[in-house]
Amino acid sequence: MNTVSQTVKICAYGLAYFLAFTIIASIVATVVAILSVVGIVNGSAKQSPIDCDGYEKCLSISLGFSELEITSGQELSAKAEDSKVEINQDGNKLVIKDTKKGLFSRGSDRKITVTVPDDMVFDVVGIGNKGGKVSVEKLAADEVYLNLGAGEVVFGYLDATERAKIDAGVGKLAIKDGGIKDGDIHLGIGEASIASALTGYSKVDAGIGAVNLDLLLPGSEYTVKAHKGIGRIRFDYSEVSDGSVIGSGKNYVEVDGGIGQIEINTAEEAPIKIEAKPEKIEAEVNE
Repeated sequence: MNTVSQTVKICAYGLAYFLAFTIIASIVATVVAILSVVGIVNGSAKQSPIDCDGYEKCLSISLGFSELEITSGQELSAKAEDSKVEINQDGNKLVIKDTKKGLFSRGSDRKITVTVPDDMVFDVVGIGNKGGKVSVEKLAADEVYLNLGAGEVVFGYLDATERAKIDAGVGKLAIKDGGIKDGDIHLGIGEASIASALTGYSKVDAGIGAVNLDLLLPGSEYTVKAHKGIGRIRFDYSEVSDGSVIGSGKNYVEVDGGIGQIEINTAEEAPIKIEAKPEKIEAEVNE
């Protein structure tokens, strides 16, 4: 084998090893990133994004791999089926922390149930979890902060009257009704379906997966700016191009595409009701 052939062969082997190393490193980095989101790398509970000090009405929840259910009822209260879950309540301040560590600590005994009065509006709500199902019937607060891990998260009604920051993890996120002012929403990996009257300035960063965003106000109320990623963005069933600005309403929504299709729909305009003048009605009756 001549010198040129040897050189080519060495370069080919070097390139092959480099590509193999790059692929393996990318896979490892991706797996570690996902495990970090899920919480397997660090099995302790994910801290709530807030501290209740200084607030009169506050809900702060830090979970590992527990199931969380928030329901409507008469009084603010909480119960857990595991002694490793700490519950501290002082009037309208409720702080819950899951102290058990590890992925394999989850199970049927990991359920936490919180009851919230139907008419209660918290000053601030913060929920952090590593994984598990989160089911919320209704939750209202001036400020809402969610730091979510892996699993299914469903809000029947979510209302944030001043500000909301939502960091989704891996799995399904669904918000079925409510309103969010100045929302900062970062989606992870999985399906996201959000139906909310977004007001003020809101930003939605899509992750990997399909996103359905139903804006519960008429289209005339919004200015929407869309940045495409890998996949289509449709607004009111019509595809839009990258960088498109739709509408000129007072509420601004910026959407950054990730990987997957994004559907944005607005509420229908309320029909204009035209009432006949009384004298005209009377004349028609007399005829």
